Amino acid sequence: MHRPELAASVLACQSWVLAARATLYRRIYFRTVGARAAKLETTLSSSPHICALIRHLWVMHTEECRNHLLSWVSLIPANSLLSLHLVKMPVSTGPTPLLQFPAIRTVPHITIARSSFLQAQPSNLAVILSFPLLKSLSFLVNTLPLRLEGPLRLQRLSIGVMEDGRPQLLAVILNAIVPHSLRKLDLYLSSLEEDHVAWLTDLLQPHLPELRHLAIRTLDRTRTAVFVDNIIGLMPHLESLACGRRTYTSQLLSTVPHSLRSLTLESDDNEPFPREELEESVERLCNTSHRRFSSLTIGRHPSYPNSLYFERVSRVCQSFGVSFTINRGSISEHLELGLGGAFSRV
Repeated sequence: MHRPELAASVLACQSWVLAARATLYRRIYFRTVGARAAKLETTLSSSPHICALIRHLWVMHTEECRNHLLSWVSLIPANSLLSLHLVKMPVSTGPTPLLQFPAIRTVPHITIARSSFLQAQPSNLAVILSFPLLKSLSFLVNTLPLRLEGPLRLQRLSIGVMEDGRPQLLAVILNAIVPHSLRKLDLYLSSLEEDHVAWLTDLLQPHLPELRHLAIRTLDRTRTAVFVDNIIGLMPHLESLACGRRTYTSQLLSTVPHSLRSLTLESDDNEPFPREELEESVERLCNTSHRRFSSLTIGRHPSYPNSLYFERVSRVCQSFGVSFTINRGSISEHLELGLGGAFSRV
């Protein structure tokens, strides 16, 4: 039973209240605007036992004057919250009270959908990165100064940095992550030019051997340098790979590791898609004794006439039982972040 139906059932049958409570309050989407905000705040503030049931919290907060409506978050016990999604936070040059609550400081997974409160107060990012149990962080910024006090043990990083050249924020974070701890990296850059490839490769080098998931995309459609071809051989345990347009060539398809389970490729509207090489790659990945490959997705550019353009690729996938999907959208729909379309899931 879905949560809306469960909530309606509880209203009709009070004997279900205790049984349904854990499910109903496991996920909370709290908006500090609107008529119901104050009522929900009163309910949660007077019910610590309910706060203890919350595992996933979404916060839509727009005005500092409404900070008091989030005071109930202090009642969530430390180490009980599994994920925090900051959908929106008010722009402020002062400290953010929410980040000081015990449950927030011990949450392992954080997504920051809009980074305006990071841009206005860069110390907020340093505070978040100082959380001792943080394993996963997703955010997108233009650029901002960052000073870290200790090593990071992130297992997953989804980061977008809209700074041309060599983003120092990216360098600071990647250099601080303990080698071999990172398992998943979603990377969205403003641009990636030829003279930056060596810099980025060196930056990623300590993390590539243990990486399981990699997604990379750039905003610039004209100057993007081939990058993934150069590092694919350094990722022997890679399980999923998503490449934005012009970040790879057909050469990549002959070198992807046999550990690969999922491949997503965004097409380049100025170049023919390497269909034959892709067919051969699928056959190679599937004709192994320890086959793992099971999913292929192509971000189709509108210039392709129709789905028949990939008919042979589709047939090869079908013959091996590989899921094959053609999407009209770009790879933005397949990368992970939930940042208003900047990333989505691999």
